[in-house]
Amino acid sequence: MWSAFVFIFPCFVLAGSATFQNPLKEQASHYKSPFNADFDQKVEWALKHFKIPGLAVAVSDGEIFSKGYGISDTLTSQPVTEHTLFFTGSTTKAFTSAAISLLVDDSINFPAIRWNTLVHTILPADFVLNDPWATSQMTIIDILSHRSGLPRHDWVWLANITLQGAVQSMRDLPFTASPRTQYQYCNLMYCVASHLIETVTNKSLETFLTENIWLPLNMTETYISLSEARNANRDISQGFYVNLDGELVSTNQVFIDTIRGAGNILSSVSDYAKWISTMLNRGAPFSQTAYAKLFGGHSIVSPNPVEPFQSPTLYGLGWMSQVYHGEMILFHEGSQFGYGACVMFLPQRNFGLVLLGNNMNGVNAAAKVLAYHLIDEKLGVPPENQFDWVARYAKASNFF
Repeated sequence: MWSAFVFIFPCFVLAGSATFQNPLKEQASHYKSPFNADFDQKVEWALKHFKIPGLAVAVSDGEIFSKGYGISDTLTSQPVTEHTLFFTGSTTKAFTSAAISLLVDDSINFPAIRWNTLVHTILPADFVLNDPWATSQMTIIDILSHRSGLPRHDWVWLANITLQGAVQSMRDLPFTASPRTQYQYCNLMYCVASHLIETVTNKSLETFLTENIWLPLNMTETYISLSEARNANRDISQGFYVNLDGELVSTNQVFIDTIRGAGNILSSVSDYAKWISTMLNRGAPFSQTAYAKLFGGHSIVSPNPVEPFQSPTLYGLGWMSQVYHGEMILFHEGSQFGYGACVMFLPQRNFGLVLLGNNMNGVNAAAKVLAYHLIDEKLGVPPENQFDWVARYAKASNFF
């Protein structure tokens, strides 16, 4: 997500590792934990190779299992648990799109909000682009599916401006494609969606998400405000990168409020497992019509299959989709100032997983190795047919 922040990583050796797992139910479970010795060994390799101090994993597979590895803070050697909070980066986008779906479905209180609503009609003073036609024609689906024609322009966040100011600044930003002609990832458009939610509901994004999504799902360890998480005395992991001198450096939980909607969620794998289970079951508070729209393909990320997948890569509304060994996979990764995240689920198998860690680029690389280890085991893919993710990343020194 944060292409402007690229770090070089030297070797880092863990001070120790702590593991915690459940299923969350107290009674004995007949479900088998996916965290066996083979997986644990692969996690330890990934932590060392990709220079990740700590990582937490949760799997939803009939029951929810979760486990923490490594440490959340190199100064205190605080172990990672299933309740450790990490910034989850762009996996926030799925919540923003889901929030929009609640507005779309509430025709009594928000009759003007539909998927094809023109954004300019809701934010006439703020949402003005440097192309008059694009301003007049850009819809909610356009901004949520990265087909606006605008590239990242992530540097806008460094200007120390408000969310509204960031949206207003888009009138000066150049297009690099015509609207609706190609996929171009644009975090700022999710800031627009956040601003739209706050404008029409007259509530902060955190309040709206808390009242309408997190509390209904019993997600009590999820925030979009660092100060709120600190006030709740949560165990918040430090984020890390390696500087040019080869030293491991903490990001000191750097926080830019303007990013909300595109990123900024702080959560644990315990809470994110509840989210992924809801997505798997297509449960309340979202309608079946909303799920169809959120998971459907609205932009073509890659028109041709990329090994090891058998389908083009599509972008829905906060979710990407691919076909792997004949199975649909819905997923999104996240990166934010020293933190990495990956959320995946296989709807036909009722199987989902979450990986959160405290080294941005390292976690994104490790997630491929670890997630597909678990997926291959679930699908029963024989070893000779498994894609070698370790080989793809083993010789890498920089992870972007």
